[in-house]
Amino acid sequence: MCETGIIESGCDEAEADGFDGFDGATTGGYDDSDEGGGSAGGEDTGIGMGGDPPLVSSVFAIQQGVVRQGTWVSVPGVVATSPPVPGPNGIGSMFTVSDPSGGPYSGITVRVDAEPSEVPVEPGLMLTIFADLEASKLTNQLATNPYWIADEGQGVQPPPLELDLEILQGIAEGTVDVQPYDSVLVSLPASTAQDADCDGELQLAYAGLRVDDRFLRAVGIDLPDAAMFDEVGGTFLLTLNGFEVAPRTLAELGL
Repeated sequence: MCETGIIESGCDEAEADGFDGFDGATTGGYDDSDEGGGSAGGEDTGIGMGGDPPLVSSVFAIQQGVVRQGTWVSVPGVVATSPPVPGPNGIGSMFTVSDPSGGPYSGITVRVDAEPSEVPVEPGLMLTIFADLEASKLTNQLATNPYWIADEGQGVQPPPLELDLEILQGIAEGTVDVQPYDSVLVSLPASTAQDADCDGELQLAYAGLRVDDRFLRAVGIDLPDAAMFDEVGGTFLLTLNGFEVAPRTLAELGL
């Protein structure tokens, strides 16, 4: 698995995303000025639960830059779309969530200050997440711990957003904004794939897109060395080297 800015890898850029644990992350491509966020909720310094109530927000608002970095937020009614897996450089864990309606700006990555086995999350659970809004150089992220994740029962995962070749090529060329697709469940066109230059990844034949095994490994599934996919589904993740999709099941590999 190559470095993604989302999760640890065996490649050389292991800390290139600026994330060095849960003491704060490098501000990314969103405006962290006082405009467009109102009160930060909680306390502006420190890590959440500072006495003031959190700012109740949504994934859509966060991913469209309405909420400032450093804001203590409550994000109710989201659905887990992946299992928890090890975090960057072996620090903590990460998983993804989505607004149940799906579509652009509906997904976000959650960083948790705990090992994956200590995070009570599985795909399909409806959650309320209390977290600090942070950012790497690539994405917004919710930084939290297991005690700030409330299980609201079983939910329904959104249908995948279909990304066609025109959109994928535009993302690769920089003519289409990639941020709306960060951590969103997607479905991609058929493609051949061959072994990439990092363990646990396949290179698809179009748009520089890779298939990553981070979620498959969590359930004991290995990627093939090469394949012809009828379609590819999973979570779309921004990376230091472009972008990739992380399937969660064999069905999403489309073999």
